[in-house]
Amino acid sequence: MKNTQFKLFILVSFLIMVFCSCEIYFHSPQPSWVKKNAKEFPKNLRGYYSLPGVMNKNGSDTILISENRIVDTHEEIDFNLSDSVLLKVYDHTYFLNFYEREFQSWLIIMAKVEKQKIIYYMIPTEDSIQINRLKEITSVKENKAKKNSFLRSSSYFLNPTSKEFKMILKENLFVAMDTLTRIK
Repeated sequence: MKNTQFKLFILVSFLIMVFCSCEIYFHSPQPSWVKKNAKEFPKNLRGYYSLPGVMNKNGSDTILISENRIVDTHEEIDFNLSDSVLLKVYDHTYFLNFYEREFQSWLIIMAKVEKQKIIYYMIPTEDSIQINRLKEITSVKENKAKKNSFLRSSSYFLNPTSKEFKMILKENLFVAMDTLTRIK
């Protein structure tokens, strides 16, 4: 169990470092109106993908998405869908929800499939305009990080209603952060 939690921590830490310097957390998995979590990754997501910006001695690192698992070629990122890693699907959009025990909240990565690519989206917080737009839609609570924290400068906590989360989606507050390209 601790090994799985450590691997999840490594994955989330890696994704956070790649995508943004601070995080947006949600009180509950989103979208909340989608009651049924996917038990497996859909077939159109499964395959091997090039992981941009991550290089090993043989070239680009790769990620495998299988029926219910995501693993990189060196198994530094390795997790299964579970009670703490949920996949919700709404309107051909995938929401990967990671439970963060430290904050007892959920980090969400949104993904869309375009041809042979998976585009990842998160809500960027480096720009105060994004935070202000969020504050116009829902209540936002800020938690400034401790001085010794190297992953974030601030964390923001949201508990949107279904209507508010739909507005977040409509306002395109999730922004494309990176793209995985299918290689097989």
